[in-house]
Amino acid sequence: RSLPAFGVQGKMRRIDIIVVPYIEKAFALLGWTGSSLLNRNMRQYCRERGLFLCNHCLLTIEPEPKLVPYETNPDAMAVLEEEQIFSLLGLPYIFPNHRNC
Repeated sequence: RSLPAFGVQGKMRRIDIIVVPYIEKAFALLGWTGSSLLNRNMRQYCRERGLFLCNHCLLTIEPEPKLVPYETNPDAMAVLEEEQIFSLLGLPYIFPNHRNC
């Protein structure tokens, strides 16, 4: 594609720039670097265990929503890396370059 009215010729690229609070960084990375299939499977895995996973956080669903691990374990360290999310879920870590199912 090209945009001749703007003097742009050749192939166009799309770049997504995501800005998230630092505390959500690991969840955003997981959501944006995982394949769609991996993300769907992880969300299903969480639902089956009474959890909700999204690009912002991990929540318990019942009896009331609570942030995991912050509200479920006050002594827990902040989740700053994707590896910690996999660990919280009891899953082996999958490197981003192996997530393209």
